[in-house]
Amino acid sequence: MSSNIRVLLEHILPTNKLKAGRYINTNDPKESKNWFFTVGTNTDLELGKYDLQVLSDEMTRGMKHKTNVLCFSQDRELTGNHIEDIHNRGFCRPRMWAQYAENHAGVYLIFSRETLQRAVDSAFPHHRIYEGPVIYINRSSITDFSASPYIINADYLERYGKQKYLEEHIHTYYKRLFFEKCEVWRDEVEYRWVLFGDDEQDLFCDFQGALRGIVFGVSCSEGDIECIVSLCRQQRRQMWFEQLEWKGCAPWVSFLSLKLSIPTYP
Repeated sequence: MSSNIRVLLEHILPTNKLKAGRYINTNDPKESKNWFFTVGTNTDLELGKYDLQVLSDEMTRGMKHKTNVLCFSQDRELTGNHIEDIHNRGFCRPRMWAQYAENHAGVYLIFSRETLQRAVDSAFPHHRIYEGPVIYINRSSITDFSASPYIINADYLERYGKQKYLEEHIHTYYKRLFFEKCEVWRDEVEYRWVLFGDDEQDLFCDFQGALRGIVFGVSCSEGDIECIVSLCRQQRRQMWFEQLEWKGCAPWVSFLSLKLSIPTYP
C-alpha cells in the first residue's frame, strides 16, 4: 500500500480532517528558504545601523514560521464539452500524479471550494486567512524600489514596532509574497488558503461535507480501491468515484462499474 493511500485510510477519512502544513515545509525554495530584504526610508533615517542579514532573518521568521498553507489544484475554465475539457480538469495532470500521488498509484480528492471555505473559516477563527489562486510569473532578482515586497520601510518599522509592522507588511504584499510562484509551476493551477497564527505547528481542518469525490490513479491497485470504497460505505459518505485511464495520448475517466458506487442515504 502506498503512503498516499495509507494517509487517506488512516488519517484523512477516519478524522475528516486535512492538514494545513507549515509554509516553510513546501517544496518551492521561494517559500521554504529565507527571503532577503533591503531597507528604505522616506524621511532620511540613518539606515547604516541595520544589518540586512539579521533583519532578513527576523522578517522571514516573522512572516513564514507561524504560517500554514492548504494547497489544491483547481480546474481551468471548462466549456461543458467533456472531451475538450479533460486536459483542463485538476485531476488530469500527469506530472502532478507522478510528483504528489506515488507515481500514479495514489488518489485525488475532489472538494467543493465553497464548502471548504466555510470549513476553513470555522476551524481557524483566530487566524488571519487569505485565499485565492496562485499567479505564475517570472520576476527579476533586481529589486524594484518603487514597489517591492522585499523592502522594509524603516519609518513605519520604527513607528509601529516589529510585530505591528509585520502584520501590515503582510497585508499589503500578501499576493506577491504568498500567492506568486515562478512560471515553471503553472501547470499545478494552484488554489490555496494561507493562515497566519501564533504557533509554529501543523494545523488541522475538519472539512465537514466538502469532500465530494475520489479519483484513483491509473496505477492504483484494485485492493487499495476496494479498501477506500469500503471505508466510505461504512462511513455512509455520499460521493462518487472514478479511475483515470489513458486513451492513446490523453487521460480519461473510466466511469467505474456500479459495484463501486455509493448508495444515497436519507
